[in-house]
Amino acid sequence: MIRTHKIRLSRMSNEHRGFLSRAYGTRRFAYNQAKNLSDRAYELTGNTLSAFDIMAQFQKEFRDVPEYSWLYDIPKSVCQEAVKDYRKSLQAFFKKTHARPGFQKKRHDNGSFTLNNQQFKIDGRYLKIAKFSKPFKLTQPLRFEGKIMRATVSQKGKHHYVSVVVDVPEDKFTVLPHTGNVVGIDLNIHSIDDSDNNSWEHVQFLKRDLELLRKAQKKLSRTQKDSNNRRKARREVARIHERIANRRVDAHHKLSYQIVKDNSIIGVESLNVSGMIKNRRLARAISDASFYSFLDKVNYKALLHGRKVVEVGRFFPSSKLCSQCGSKKINLTLSDRTYVCDGCGSIMRRDLNAAINIRQEALRLLDTDQPAGYAGCVEGP
Repeated sequence: MIRTHKIRLSRMSNEHRGFLSRAYGTRRFAYNQAKNLSDRAYELTGNTLSAFDIMAQFQKEFRDVPEYSWLYDIPKSVCQEAVKDYRKSLQAFFKKTHARPGFQKKRHDNGSFTLNNQQFKIDGRYLKIAKFSKPFKLTQPLRFEGKIMRATVSQKGKHHYVSVVVDVPEDKFTVLPHTGNVVGIDLNIHSIDDSDNNSWEHVQFLKRDLELLRKAQKKLSRTQKDSNNRRKARREVARIHERIANRRVDAHHKLSYQIVKDNSIIGVESLNVSGMIKNRRLARAISDASFYSFLDKVNYKALLHGRKVVEVGRFFPSSKLCSQCGSKKINLTLSDRTYVCDGCGSIMRRDLNAAINIRQEALRLLDTDQPAGYAGCVEGP
C-alpha cells in the first residue's frame, strides 16, 4: 500500500530557510518555463510537448547555459517534477476537469518542490537533501516502514513540512485483534453516530475561530498592496487557517482509529459531498465537517489494520427506513431529529436509526456479495 507521512521541519536556521526559498523559486521557474515551451510549440506545430520533450528543451535552453548556473545548486528532480506537474495540469485541462494551467507567481504560491528517492535520505529524525550540507530536523521519525518513493517539501503559513511517500509491504501492516463487532456509521452536520448508540458531536473548528478569522481578513483587506504590513497580515490569516485545519485533522485521526480499533466490520455511506455543498445554507457546516476526509482516514486505517469497510450506496434510504420493522417514512424532513415509525410505533434518535440501517445493509451486502452501488436499488415498503 502507498502511504504518506507528513512531518513538520523544526529548528531551522537562516541557511535552511534560504535553501528552501531557492528550491521553491527553482520549482516555480521550471514550471513557468515548461508552460512557455509548451505554449510556443503549440503555436508553431499545433501540438503540445510531452514531459520528456519539455525537459530536454529545458536542459538545452537553461541548465546548459552559464547564465542559469544557479539551477545546479538545487537537486535536478525539482525541475523534473515541476515539468511533470505542468503536464498533469495540462492533461486535466484537456479532459475538462481543471482550468487551463497559468503561470505561478511568488506572492500567490506558498512554495513546494518534489524530490525523487535518489536525492534525499531520512536518517532517524533527520532529513538530508542532496546539494545541501546541513540536515533538516524532523519533529518525529518516519511512521511507515517500506520503500521510500519520493518526498514533497512544502510551506504552509510559517511552517515547512515534508510529505514522504512510502510503499508499505503487506507484512508490515499491524493487524489488530479481531473483535467480531459490526458497526454502521452515520455522518451528518451535527455529529458522527454509530449503531452502538455512540455519538461524537462535530466540534465545528471553523465556526469556533470564525470571528478571529473575520478580523484578520478584515485587517488584511485594509493593508496596502505589496507592503510589509500586508505580508504580515497574510501570514496571520494563513496561521489561523493552518490551526483550524490541524485541529480538524487531529480529531479525525483519533476518532477514525478508535472506530477501526473497536470494530472488525464497518459500514459507511457513499456520500455525494460535492452535491451536498451546493445547499448554500449548509455548505459551510458540511465543508467544516469534512466527510470525505474522515471516511478516507477510516478506509486506509482499516486496510492497514486488517479491518473491512463496506460502502452502502448513496441512494439507500438509511434515514427514512425503520430499523425495527423496515417500513419507510416518506415525509421525513431534515428538522425531524427523532424518528417515530408509523408502522410499529418505535421511537429513537434519527441518527441512531440511520446508523443501524447502514449496519444491516452492510451485512446484507456482505452476505449477498453485491457491489456497493446495489444498495441504491433497495426500496422500502
